Amino acid sequence: IRGFFRQADVDQTGTLSWEEFRNHLQDRKVQAYFQALDLDVSQAHVLFDLLDADGSGSVTVEEFVHGCVRLRGQAKSIDVNKVMYMCERTFGRLNDFMALCSGQPASQAGEPFWHAKTGPWVEEEA
Repeated sequence: IRGFFRQADVDQTGTLSWEEFRNHLQDRKVQAYFQALDLDVSQAHVLFDLLDADGSGSVTVEEFVHGCVRLRGQAKSIDVNKVMYMCERTFGRLNDFMALCSGQPASQAGEPFWHAKTGPWVEEEA
């Protein structure tokens, strides 16, 4: 994995830019390498964003190695359910915060302040 990184880092800065990453993924051997690691490169920009753990716009060798190991293979049911649980929990907290900011009662008292299908600012019925 580190060898791939060194080859892709054409400007030898110790980080990969999106352009370096994208250009390196054009090589069929590189695509086969990622496929052997069970990493889907069909959405390369999403993969790059997931590897860029600190959101800096570039990927360090540590981010690259850690990210490739972490993203290998298919998501397991428990992984998907954990993400769903965390989203629901965050959604509830956001709902309560928005209600607090607007002077509305918190979501535990009734309908959520944020309506997922229509947006955050649904007019209350009189």
